[in-house]
Amino acid sequence: MTVMVRNTRAATLSEWQYLAELAYQHLLLNEKVFFRSTITVF
Repeated sequence: MTVMVRNTRAATLSEWQYLAELAYQHLLLNEKVFFRSTITVF
């Protein structure tokens, strides 16, 4: 997780969208409530 955070600091918009989609799919399956609280961060 920490490696992903370091890489996103210099990520392009397309990479941000890719990470957002991965996070959405992952959290939608496992952490629906947690995703609702963190969607404001994106």
